[in-house]
Formats: sequence, C-alpha cells, structure tokens
Amino acid sequence: AADFAVGCRVAVFWRKEQEWFFGAVTDAVTGEGGLVMSKVAYDDGDVEVLDLLAASAKVRLIARADGSPASDADEPLDAGSAEEREDEEEEDPEATGGNPLETGSRLR
Repeated sequence: AADFAVGCRVAVFWRKEQEWFFGAVTDAVTGEGGLVMSKVAYDDGDVEVLDLLAASAKVRLIARADGSPASDADEPLDAGSAEEREDEEEEDPEATGGNPLETGSRLR
C-alpha cells in the first residue's frame, strides 16, 4: 500500500478506452479487512475512487509521493496480454450489473 501513497503519480489502463490515463493519488481510506480505497485525480479532470492494489495489472506507479521516479516509470505502457484482457471481460461490472465504483470502472 505504501507504493500508492497519497501524492504519488499513477497511470491507470482502462480497457473500454484502450488507453492509459495519468493522475495523482489525492486521498486513501483503509476500510474493513484492510481494503485501501484510493482517490485518483486524473490529469483530464476526472476523479475516481478505486482499489489500486486489486487493479495492479492495470495500474503503474509512475512517481513516488516524494517525486522520485518509480521503477514502473521505465516500463512501456501497453494494453496487457490477450489473457489479461479476457480476464477483464469476464469481470466487466456492466455485464453483471455491479456497482462501477466497487470495481474501479472509469466514469466519464
């Protein structure tokens, strides 16, 4: 959880848009069972609350809260493997009628 501390920069991949969105973690709340929900303020003005650790295959740490670059910052940003994309399709909250905030779906 320390990797995604308040003040760090992240890149989050959203399958529907097939692109990465950059933003900063502006708040984090630890709930029941140690679940950490992080508020991400995206560079495009959107704000979202999501579990960055559960979405780790789709989240890259770009810079730590102190501004130092993270090791993920040097890795290429891609859409993930075909297997990862298939797993995401199975978990699509719109297909199951789930709450989009609980699964970290990007709201536009």
